[in-house]
Amino acid sequence: MLDVLPKIDGLEEDRVAQVRDALFHADNPYLIVFVGPFSSGKSSLINALLGEYDVLPTGITPTTDRITMLRWGEQLQRVRSSELDTIFYPSPLLQKVSFVDTPGLESVFQKHEEVTRKFLHRSDTVFLVMLATQAMTQRNVDYLKTLQEYGKTVIIILNQIDLLSAEELETVQKYVLEQGRDLLGAKLQVWSMSAKRGMAARTADGTLDKSLWEASGLHLIEAYVDEQLSDVARLRQKLQTPLQIAQNVHTSAMSVVSSNQRALDQYQSIANNIEEQLAGYKREQDRALRDVMNEIEAKFDMSAELGGEAVQSMFRLSGGLKALARGFME
Repeated sequence: MLDVLPKIDGLEEDRVAQVRDALFHADNPYLIVFVGPFSSGKSSLINALLGEYDVLPTGITPTTDRITMLRWGEQLQRVRSSELDTIFYPSPLLQKVSFVDTPGLESVFQKHEEVTRKFLHRSDTVFLVMLATQAMTQRNVDYLKTLQEYGKTVIIILNQIDLLSAEELETVQKYVLEQGRDLLGAKLQVWSMSAKRGMAARTADGTLDKSLWEASGLHLIEAYVDEQLSDVARLRQKLQTPLQIAQNVHTSAMSVVSSNQRALDQYQSIANNIEEQLAGYKREQDRALRDVMNEIEAKFDMSAELGGEAVQSMFRLSGGLKALARGFME
């Protein structure tokens, strides 16, 4: 497939790059990617899951334009490459999946959004994080449409639910579900969480306040990883990602090829028409040339005939003069 796609005229290079990248990353760990507007709490949620405040930097302004992947390691280690930052951390969750923190969407820095968009096709599951007080903006809907095209499993996380009353939260959840149905034709998965409560559930001695942890909603992510993402499910979803991308690119490629074929057919029709016109012109020229040649030949024949008659007249005149001369001499 990678040998054929670059040869298709008109197929966007980004499409070919997506297939190449997706196939390459099929061998990488299962990736759960956190995306969402800047300051929606993506990094805070990951920190709360890992039980540390400062594994990832947090702030009220855009903090980075780089992708950060969190993978399991025996100790905290940070590695920086040209493409992304990798943090190794000894969390049980990271032995099953890898988390990816992305630059904020809807940032004043356009580069942040471009970096995130380019990484989305690598994800296996996407957590789209929204502030519970600003849920389902038009940009959120646009990102959901893009993720649908990629065939991703998308779960919406409403963060900072500690800022809402129970009644307000129920209203927001209902609104998000209605928007998903009306605008996307999809039944969305919506989880409500509070990174603040999740961090508060970690006591100073390292134990976990289970009631507060469940109130934070973060247990849903743990359960998703532990129960729903079995080894078989992770493998199936991991393979589905490159297959879905390959299918999307194949559809685009076929559309381009069909368009090229239609253009080729049109050009062929034009060429055939031109050939027919040229053949007609040639026939007309041949006919005109034959007419001219016939006319020239006729004139030559006439000239030859007239010339012959003139020669005979001259001979007759010459004979007459000779006879007249002999008469005078006699």
